[in-house]
Amino acid sequence: MKVIGLVSGGKDSCYAMWLASQQGHEIVALANLLPQDTDPDELDSYMFQTVGHQLVGCYAPCMGIPLFRRKLKGKSERQDLQYTQTEGDEVEDLYYLLAYIKESLPQVAAVTSGAIASDYQRIRVENVCFRLGLMSLAPMWHQPQRTLLRGMIESGIEAILVKTAVQGLHPAKHLGKDLQTMEPLLHKLNMSMYRCNVCGEGGEYESLVLNSPLFKHAKIVLDKAEHVVEHSGSVGYLRPVEFHLEPKSTSFLEGASKLAVEHGDVREVPEEWEPPRRDHHRLSFEHPEKSGNYDVALSVREGTDFVQICCRPRHTSHLPPDLTEADTSNALFNVLTALQACLGRMGLSLNDGYAVFVHLYLANVGHFASANSVYCKTFPSLEPPSRATVQVPLPSGCPLLLDLLLARPSPGASHLVGRTVLHVQSISSWAPSCIGPYSQATTYRGICYLAGQIPLLPSSMTLMAGDIVAQTKQSLMSCQAVSIDVGSSTLHAALGLTVYVAAEAGEQGVEQVLECVEQALEGDTIEEDKTSHAYSNLSAGSVDLCGSEADEDDVLPPLDSYLQLSSLARSAGLRPHVTVVVVGALPRGALVEVQPLLVDVAFMDRLEEAIKERRSSSSGGDDGSTVKNTSLTAAAETAATLLNAAGPHSNKSCAASDIDRYQKGLPAGRSDVRELSTTQSSAQSPHVGESVKPIISLKHHRWKSEASSFLDTEESLQLSVKEEDLMIATNASTEKVVVPSSSDSQAELDCQQTSHTGARSQSETNNAREHSSEHASGMGAACNLTSPLTDSDPAAAATAACEMESKPPPEPNSFYSQPVSCQSLVSSIFHRNKLLKTLIHLPVAAFVQSSSSDQSSLQSRLQRAVEGILASHRMQLGHLIRIMAWFDVHKVPSSFTLSVNTTSSNSSMDSGLHITWVPCLGVSSSACDNCAAVVEVLAQRL
Repeated sequence: MKVIGLVSGGKDSCYAMWLASQQGHEIVALANLLPQDTDPDELDSYMFQTVGHQLVGCYAPCMGIPLFRRKLKGKSERQDLQYTQTEGDEVEDLYYLLAYIKESLPQVAAVTSGAIASDYQRIRVENVCFRLGLMSLAPMWHQPQRTLLRGMIESGIEAILVKTAVQGLHPAKHLGKDLQTMEPLLHKLNMSMYRCNVCGEGGEYESLVLNSPLFKHAKIVLDKAEHVVEHSGSVGYLRPVEFHLEPKSTSFLEGASKLAVEHGDVREVPEEWEPPRRDHHRLSFEHPEKSGNYDVALSVREGTDFVQICCRPRHTSHLPPDLTEADTSNALFNVLTALQACLGRMGLSLNDGYAVFVHLYLANVGHFASANSVYCKTFPSLEPPSRATVQVPLPSGCPLLLDLLLARPSPGASHLVGRTVLHVQSISSWAPSCIGPYSQATTYRGICYLAGQIPLLPSSMTLMAGDIVAQTKQSLMSCQAVSIDVGSSTLHAALGLTVYVAAEAGEQGVEQVLECVEQALEGDTIEEDKTSHAYSNLSAGSVDLCGSEADEDDVLPPLDSYLQLSSLARSAGLRPHVTVVVVGALPRGALVEVQPLLVDVAFMDRLEEAIKERRSSSSGGDDGSTVKNTSLTAAAETAATLLNAAGPHSNKSCAASDIDRYQKGLPAGRSDVRELSTTQSSAQSPHVGESVKPIISLKHHRWKSEASSFLDTEESLQLSVKEEDLMIATNASTEKVVVPSSSDSQAELDCQQTSHTGARSQSETNNAREHSSEHASGMGAACNLTSPLTDSDPAAAATAACEMESKPPPEPNSFYSQPVSCQSLVSSIFHRNKLLKTLIHLPVAAFVQSSSSDQSSLQSRLQRAVEGILASHRMQLGHLIRIMAWFDVHKVPSSFTLSVNTTSSNSSMDSGLHITWVPCLGVSSSACDNCAAVVEVLAQRL
């Protein structure tokens, strides 16, 4: 691309230009802002370096390209992190300058800047670039500063210190010293108590470039400078007085070394010049919900803190099998029109910072560009939600499916508090940029939603070459870079990883992806600690994230703050759900896309501290009751039920054995179990309705964990959960559920189904296979959730189920001709003793229907099961954040596929729970690799 170099005279802006040129870009013009004639050299600016501006005019003859300049008129009016157009702000001076250059040189497409760690500066440059239709290039963004400084020196940049403002740097001693001479001292200050930023990112010093590899014609020689000392001698800067150019080539005429600055191509922006008005077009949402040729069905689930809306457009007439881009664009326009109207009735809006995450499923990902153009005109450019886009097998007449998660403000609040967005639009070597109204990560109420990452090379934004393993590693590295930036970790603090795999990768590709992800989670392939010490290939625009082992005797320097993995994230120790979804295709022809869901560990830590303080203050003293109450609460929140059995202990010791079992084709599991027993009780639990009787008694036998000891004495906790709701079947065989525990004692929970008459017998048990469980930071239980509804005798059904287990699986879409018994697996993840995420794996048998008119039975059974899971943890449906399911179109009836994707908003399939059903070509997880559907339940009770 043809690029404008934004220069201040400092080393960072010059090195950024050189890196951009190494990546193939052409610097065709320079841009500089300088003080007014009556202003001092050193302005109180948060954005621009002005010290040494006298020499910047020499850059034009040195590089042989035009330099455009404008004198600063504005001040730092808007000083919060985010920026919107503000009259009188210094950022508007930058807008005027770049707008003038673009008008003079229409071929320019991007702007380089020397941003390294300042979000304040990066966001403002991106704001101006977005308004002008330019790309922002920040090749040094979030790179190790020690690497950058060494790269500057090795590239041939010659720069001197023109300002010092930190303890350890003295104006009289260090002003005018070159970078190479100062490098050892800067490293020493970096490792000292001062923690000086090596590149001066904290304002410790400023530099002035006198020579650069981009100075093809001449370099600058500073003949005389005046020392200006301020603040009692602690801060000082140089004011250039005399300087000249020294030619580098014979192309300079004789006497060129005496050229004055005005002989270069320096162009001032005229005072009277005004940029043309730009109309930032937005879609008009004044259309009815049924507009054009599409009927938009909206499925809305409103919770206490979140709203989930699924939008399904359906063409009112028959569409040809080959959808056009116009069909997709028109459908999305109708969807967004209906969505805005729906949100307006709810008092919400896409432009008020409520949106958290968007799933955009396309019938043809080849139409992504057209759909994205409509999307970009709708969602806000300021702090937009994160997004994932894939191709799925939608039914005829449905070009797309859109699922939106929104946060809702507290009652009485005028705006949302606590939502943060990471939106880096600059192209850099850090992670793929998000140029448009979609962000890398959105965080709210303790959970961070990361955008799907395809294997793009960040510096070029091109798809990396290589097999699916290489692409998976690249996607994971991008995810980890983003997660560290938001204070979390994909490798240590993830609740789940949804990995989309393109169908062309095949079954072998799915296996390779799972193996690669498991290895990464074990720390075999991605080591974030080594990231900032891998100082190679920076000139090519990339840093090796894997790095190499340092010698044992080496004393490694401290990490730059923006590269540090927080201790809270590292200690989270979560083992995430890994769900692999096979889809038709991915954007840009990628083979894999990774979409992490993370815990905001800092928020959870603050929350726990606040709870402890509140309990301590309410107890009136430390008499031991606080500890006991906390233990009881933790035990209640982690109590095992038939659908999930949980313990808050770490699974690190079991991780290796789980992978071994997975590689051998065995289900993941634990060797330690604990006893649960089913009893009848008439006692009422305070968190459920009067009509529900507790029938499950959980006996605690001194659960232990790394963080706490729960009950020192045996306690009995009554769980008011209907057993038939948990089993998702009214007549099933007796199942033996194995529940993990930190205890060495073993026992079993004989889960017996209640007959239609309500009679049940403890003595009537059947021998059934033990189901192992898989869990990350909590536990999972395998249960028979899917026996078809029948009116037959329970014992006969159990016998038939056992016989069926020895038979081969049915062919796709032929299973409902005979009853098939197959186990479902439920796996839950906890953080700080709080249930956050549950996966329900549904086998083929779950979709067996007793009649064609009973399409809603699975939905209603799932709702009862989810209610049971939540109730066992003192939660309700209002605590749900979102619930969605991926189902394999090859394993479920075609009638089900059509029902869930073309239903109207008041259909029975959407009643109650409002599950977003997403068709795919295959789905599996690290807990179960043979299922027909995976239901993700994300819930939270703070």
